[in-house]
Amino acid sequence: MKKRHLPLWIFSLLFAVGMAAAGRFALPVAAAGASISGTVTDGNAQPIGNITVALVRDMSAIYGYPLWQYGNSILTDNSGAYTFIDLEAGTYRIEFRDDTFPPVFATSYFDQAGNGAVATDIVVNDGDTVTNINTQLSLRGALGGHITNQSGNPLSNIAVFLDVEVTTYEGNVYWNNAAFTTTNANGDYHIDSLNPGNYRLGFQDYNGVARYAPEVYDNVETYDEATIVPLAAGQAITDINATLDALGTIQGLVTDGSGLPVSNIAVQLYQYINDPSQPFWRNAQSFNTESDGTYRFPALSPGLYRVGFTHNNYPIAYAPEFYNDAATFAEAADITVSNGMTVTDIDAQLEAPGGITGHVTNEQDEPLEMVTVRLYKLDPDGNYWNNLETTQTDQNGFYTFPTLAGGDYRLQFSIDYISPSPYEPEFYNNAVTLEEATTVQVTRGMVVDNLDVALAPYAKITGRVTDVEGEPVAGVNVTPFQYFADGTYWNQMPGTFTGPSGYYTLTGLLEGVYNIEFRSECCPLQYITEIFDDAPNLLEGTKLTVTRGLHISGIDAQLTRYGEISGRVTDEAGNPLVNIFVDALYPQPNSDGEIWNSLYGDYSDSDGRYQIQQLPGDYYRVRFNYNREDGYVPAYWQNTLDFDLATTISLPLNSHVTGIDAQLVQGGTLGGAIETADGRTTNLRTWLYQYHPNTLGQDPWEPIQTDFGSYTGAFLFRGLDAGIYRLGFFDEQNPGYHPAYYPGQPYVEVGQSFEITLGQWITDVHDVLLWPSETNFPPYANGDIITLFEGSATRKLDTGVDSVLGNDKDEWELWTNKLTATLVTPPRHGRVTLAADGRFTYQHDGSDIATDSFSYQAHDEIQPSNIATVTVNVIPVNEKPYAIGDRIVVMRGDQTSMLDSGATTLTANDLDFEGDPLTVTLTTAPEHGTLVLAPSGTFTYTHDGGNGNSDSFTYRASDGEYTSDPATVTIVINPAARFAFSKTVGIAGIEPACTPTAEIRAPRNTTMIYCYTVTNSGEVPLLYHSLSDSHLGTLLTDAPYLLLPGHSYSVEFTQTLTVSTTNVATWTASTGPLATVRSFQSPRIEAGNRTAATVIISSAADDLDGDTIPDNIEGAGDPDGDNLPNFLDTDSDNDGMTDRAEAGANPGTPLDSNNNGTPDYLERTERLYLPMIAR
Repeated sequence: MKKRHLPLWIFSLLFAVGMAAAGRFALPVAAAGASISGTVTDGNAQPIGNITVALVRDMSAIYGYPLWQYGNSILTDNSGAYTFIDLEAGTYRIEFRDDTFPPVFATSYFDQAGNGAVATDIVVNDGDTVTNINTQLSLRGALGGHITNQSGNPLSNIAVFLDVEVTTYEGNVYWNNAAFTTTNANGDYHIDSLNPGNYRLGFQDYNGVARYAPEVYDNVETYDEATIVPLAAGQAITDINATLDALGTIQGLVTDGSGLPVSNIAVQLYQYINDPSQPFWRNAQSFNTESDGTYRFPALSPGLYRVGFTHNNYPIAYAPEFYNDAATFAEAADITVSNGMTVTDIDAQLEAPGGITGHVTNEQDEPLEMVTVRLYKLDPDGNYWNNLETTQTDQNGFYTFPTLAGGDYRLQFSIDYISPSPYEPEFYNNAVTLEEATTVQVTRGMVVDNLDVALAPYAKITGRVTDVEGEPVAGVNVTPFQYFADGTYWNQMPGTFTGPSGYYTLTGLLEGVYNIEFRSECCPLQYITEIFDDAPNLLEGTKLTVTRGLHISGIDAQLTRYGEISGRVTDEAGNPLVNIFVDALYPQPNSDGEIWNSLYGDYSDSDGRYQIQQLPGDYYRVRFNYNREDGYVPAYWQNTLDFDLATTISLPLNSHVTGIDAQLVQGGTLGGAIETADGRTTNLRTWLYQYHPNTLGQDPWEPIQTDFGSYTGAFLFRGLDAGIYRLGFFDEQNPGYHPAYYPGQPYVEVGQSFEITLGQWITDVHDVLLWPSETNFPPYANGDIITLFEGSATRKLDTGVDSVLGNDKDEWELWTNKLTATLVTPPRHGRVTLAADGRFTYQHDGSDIATDSFSYQAHDEIQPSNIATVTVNVIPVNEKPYAIGDRIVVMRGDQTSMLDSGATTLTANDLDFEGDPLTVTLTTAPEHGTLVLAPSGTFTYTHDGGNGNSDSFTYRASDGEYTSDPATVTIVINPAARFAFSKTVGIAGIEPACTPTAEIRAPRNTTMIYCYTVTNSGEVPLLYHSLSDSHLGTLLTDAPYLLLPGHSYSVEFTQTLTVSTTNVATWTASTGPLATVRSFQSPRIEAGNRTAATVIISSAADDLDGDTIPDNIEGAGDPDGDNLPNFLDTDSDNDGMTDRAEAGANPGTPLDSNNNGTPDYLERTERLYLPMIAR
């Protein structure tokens, strides 16, 4: 126990004064006009003067947690009156204390409360006059008692400790030292001037060497077990008595082997300390035996003890031992001591010690000096060997352990003062491990001598380390790792370094299996670490088996050098930049593709030069000045501020890439000063925000730098990238001012932006914090983004948050968690359920739209925010295409590549809602024809000529992912509507009128007849006919003429020649029965184009019949009726008369196109004559 000497009334005085000084609230300078007054009297209603009245104020509302602080204290006057004036509005409590010496009256709290926690609150408003805060004080009490031993004898000078239970104004309860005294010669004690309350007492013997065990009232060992003594005002309790137990004693006798007492034997007492964290034995007392061999340890606390005996005289005549006849402490017997107990007969009979001696030499029998010899003794349970003693050999190699108790021992020999040791350590007798050592048995009084050993030299490994060019590498750390047979681990052994020529020698190696590691100097590492022989790790290395004294040479290594990158950093003028950090970034794959991480870097020196080392072979990008030193913006090689534009460097091992230079530019600068409304410039922090647009609805204003400023409120941000920035100001004094964002806005979202360019300086920003810290502004709601698939639902924003309030802000953190959300505008293309905590469910309606939206407001229980919009991005879902059936009309036996709609592809009317290109595949082939179908949907259908009237086939359309349902193409087989079309030419008046010919020559102004003939070769009548000529224009337009199958229809027109010409004509016919009304919707067929013979006008010299009369003079007339025009009428019968003069004498055969023996011109033909058209 601690000594405590303060009476309670002194403690109470110091406590009250200390609390008043440490926790006093400040009264206002200007009077608020409120007052509290009252009177203090005693139990007889008599006024008491000089009583301390302390004012205590509730400060909980200011600090946010329960707290009462002492204010002013005043003394009552002779009439017992007191008055507090000029009080601020608030809640108070009053404490009444007697601080006189010695105090008479007990401390009290208004209204007659026992402690401040249950005192009555006094609420004061501005200007109030609170009176009659009176109290009646009681007298203090006293405690006393009588202390005796177990025999009833009074005990003097026994310390009495008194603790009191204290309750604070906040209701916290704890125990505190109250008073201290000691018993008088009659064993009595008395403590007065005590406040009413709960007490506990402790008693301890203070008479030099303690005679009695300490205890706590009532007869317990700890204060937690104490009996509480309640003391009322004015009460005197005098029977708090205690009977103390005497302490224990251990005593005994020490003799030699013959039973004679031995004096001056050191007896050591050990006490067991049951520490919960870690029990232990401590040295408790020491005592030398008297001349009669006796010893005694008095005043022992209850517990466990052990006793040891040692002969300290020289020469040592007795072996050390422990009670009860134990050679070691671990074997000693425990001795239990209780209060009042005297444990006797803890005796010891000492015997002469045993010993071990021997010599240590090398294998040449030369003595070895300063060899460390360790002695191990087996523990009593036979579980392990303890290192009991250590000695060294002398110059003759001699060693000795002269004072040993009986038992089993083992010895180890090693040279420790030289590193590495020239000799291998060993255990007696010629063993490598302690477990293999020979056990030496020693009995008391016996010396085991001649335990000699000859140490063998260590094995060694030698070799040389070079680089890939064969040059020596100095300073390489060569480390052996010993392999253990169970293969569980490698044990690192002491190593060495290569010399200037790259050579090394490893010595001090025990027998075993090793791997050798070669590691270059650090840092940074210049070469890649490797394991012999050229392995990357211990598991793959080549193992070396070492036996005693073996020398293994030629264990060489050729190290691969890491890659290096170097260059120079300057400013725009070429001046070197110092202390610029340059680092190498390397690519690493991740879930998003690839990320570049910093590996190693270096700072530029006074000349701007840097060198990055220890780089594995890889691809790198080099970054300069990421920390924006001296206002320069970060850059990447080659001279770009954009990482994506940086040049990637391929760096193989054993290579050094130089010239990776950078010319840094000054970034923007933004600075100014901040102050509070009352002019304070301290404890103000400025934050810089940079605008980063994003597509996820995250806050685009990222805080990137902060400046706590100076005592002047100044702030400065340098090395800024070109961009848009805003400023926020925060007061770190409590209480302080409300945060603001330049210029004087409650949120960064509504602050003013600064668009900074490289090299630009803006340093005149000034702002003032105006709002008190408790100011509550409306919340600010930030818009959000949802992305989902068409027709699906979600409860998450693109940021992964499940509440629209997640990125919203309230200007004071205490309100942030109280925001609620209300829907303002619902979505148009879906529905949303919005909970008060901002969680939502949005269900899209599946419509084919790209965006949707809804809006909401956030509320902080007082006022709503702005209206924020949640934008919904809809990802189209690839629906399967929709194939629509088609119709084909084709004549029997004919083919077509066109639908009835005029389209040439089956996909022309098919639908894909995403607009993907479609391909088709045939599902069911037609039965009455053949189909050639291309993936694009173009086709050719050929009817087989059968008698059926219909056919069909089916197909599917695909967008590459989904395939439509089958669509049917219906084929209508119409009867064949065909005709043959011919065009011939002839000369008017000459039979046959139209003669097939490729070319005809005729005189100028000859009237030509053009004949067009169509023959119905199909199955249906031809009803209407149209004819157009490339030179004469439209000649027939839907001319009605029923042309039945197998019949022909001809039409002629004339042209008077003025120019040579070639005509192209087209005939079109409509099908229909005889009774069909003329209709343009009737199926129309076209016979194709027909080219007429070329008609050539004869020139002035042309004479086709050779009669010396030019054709143009003879003309095309036929006066002799032989159907030969004059320009062709010769004397074919040689009678001297021209054919034209001999009618009927023309031997030529007229045209008979149907081979019936009658010339065409004599047969009846159906002709439509057109008026002559002059050309």
